[in-house]
Amino acid sequence: MIPPMILLHAFPLSPLMFVDLRRELNSPFHAPGLPGFGSTPLSHEQASMSVIAKSVLAYADEQKMDRFIVGGVSLGGYVVLELMRIAPERIIAALLIDTKASEDAPPARANRERIARLALQHGTDSLLSTMLPSLTGATTKETNPEVIERLSEIFRQSDPAAIAWTQRAMAGRPDSFSTLKIFERPLLVIVGSEDEIAPIDDAKKMSEGTLRGELVVIEGAGHLSVMERPTQTAKSIEEWIRQI
Repeated sequence: MIPPMILLHAFPLSPLMFVDLRRELNSPFHAPGLPGFGSTPLSHEQASMSVIAKSVLAYADEQKMDRFIVGGVSLGGYVVLELMRIAPERIIAALLIDTKASEDAPPARANRERIARLALQHGTDSLLSTMLPSLTGATTKETNPEVIERLSEIFRQSDPAAIAWTQRAMAGRPDSFSTLKIFERPLLVIVGSEDEIAPIDDAKKMSEGTLRGELVVIEGAGHLSVMERPTQTAKSIEEWIRQI
């Protein structure tokens, strides 16, 4: 019997990013919205990865999932790393997709605050021209404009307040390599070959920095492998699940 699986979306998107993956993946999965995204209300607590991770645990409790496979894309990966830190006993296995375990350097934290303020002052559309291009690889831009269009639609639905809150949560996240070092469950790291935000070198460090890590590179994908190359990503996940 396949254990329950939770997949967590990227920033500033929603569970809608998993539509194609759900069609390709034989294994069923849950895809809750993180605070402020999809139909999930924004938290009134101070922004932190811990608050986001606890919202996922609350969702798992509601669904009566004591233990589960958990995976995340980009922001979702940061949440998975936080879950490894605060509730490792509930994780059967984990996926980190187009994400990284390092904390933000000071310039990156300053840029997150700049984006947070811009979102609150000028709305979500003000971020599209600067943030959208980096989310996909060159191959997708050249050959699959439909992905760019759907990505833009999901992006535009994001609440500016949620964007600002989540940017501040991500800016405050800790380095997670010490957490990976002691994580004893199977870990699959997936990265797009054209990912410029969380490149292959970062993915290698994560897969090599844990006890049972495995690395898969999705050719022709950028930062959103699950949207850009859903068939290849689904195949990699299925093969890995069969080994757990």
